[in-house]
Amino acid sequence: MVELQSVDLVTEELAIALAVIKRRNPVLWKNWVLKVGNGSAAILPSSQFPSQMVSNNYIAAKPAVAEKVSLALADRFMYRYVMGNSTSRHLEPACGFLNGRRLTFNDLADYSDVVRSLAIDVEDFEISKQLLPNYKLLKWLFAVNLDDNRRKKIAIHIVRSFQLVLTSYYSFMAVPKKAVSDVCQLLLLGFIKNEVLLFGASKTRIFKLLREYTSSRSIEQSDVSLQSLCNGHSKILALIIGFTIQEGHLQAVSDMIRFALQLLESLVVCLIKLTLPHHNETRNEKAFHEIYRGRSVKMSYKYVADFLDAARLLEMAEGARRLKICVEFLLGLLDSLQWGNTASSDPRVVAAFQQYRSNLLSEFLVLDDLDLITSFLQLPWPSELSA
Repeated sequence: MVELQSVDLVTEELAIALAVIKRRNPVLWKNWVLKVGNGSAAILPSSQFPSQMVSNNYIAAKPAVAEKVSLALADRFMYRYVMGNSTSRHLEPACGFLNGRRLTFNDLADYSDVVRSLAIDVEDFEISKQLLPNYKLLKWLFAVNLDDNRRKKIAIHIVRSFQLVLTSYYSFMAVPKKAVSDVCQLLLLGFIKNEVLLFGASKTRIFKLLREYTSSRSIEQSDVSLQSLCNGHSKILALIIGFTIQEGHLQAVSDMIRFALQLLESLVVCLIKLTLPHHNETRNEKAFHEIYRGRSVKMSYKYVADFLDAARLLEMAEGARRLKICVEFLLGLLDSLQWGNTASSDPRVVAAFQQYRSNLLSEFLVLDDLDLITSFLQLPWPSELSA
């Protein structure tokens, strides 16, 4: 294979070139993705080499290497999600690229051209009808433990491949308005309300998937870790926002952040109403109580009502626990973002944070949860980063 050389192309030209390569010669394109991602030529599985080339002496002389994950290694229960329609064509390059690296912005930021190329020919309907619905279900694999480490590694790697393709689409291919809408309404609001808060025995598809994954018929709600689910899901959000910052789409970034902060405030207010129902009856001269009471008159209760309705379907302690998990999910997401000098000083981004900062602080202080207060105070506010 002719070695591909690094070419100093502007982003648009590179995108066009990669699109042509991917459509006309997908094998060459896949090898380029693997070569750039790994810093070396793509390595074929040993079964593709002539048998005489793989001697016992050669095997003995080489240290063991980590197994490369591919879609061919997927468990049978995953076939319908990864092999159907055109899904595998988009997933396989992402799956190969992720071998040997973590799904974090720090690990992938230098490979933005590769990440961009992964969704270069993904159609909108493939996102809405195939990739996003399949990811929505498969991400629940984050929520259960599995003793078979190899099986777990392969399954989680494939779920992360979904995350990477979706990241590529929303960060580089979708128009900013659609990216903001899907991130806010589906990956944030829909996830919090319909999946974390409303998770229960009625979610039969999820339990069926988890029982197939664990080869156990006894998976119950108590076996499902909503914290682990949130930790796994937060990676795709951090990546999308991170690459959107890197691309300089700061209006889209500020819209996403403003929405996340609105959800965060709504969740904290829900926790106050659920666990401290009589807080307004106490006379307290502390300033944060005054700020909170003033904010209570002006804020929108649109999502407060939705979240409270969902939480009140549960026992009070369980409802409060899930609300807190959602608060921790959003705090962790905000804490993971890499702002950079441009975004941290952009007035739109700074304004999104400043609009909510003092109100959120007063609400956390009223709630009086030391862990949440500490996490909030440690957030890297953009205005401070630019100082």
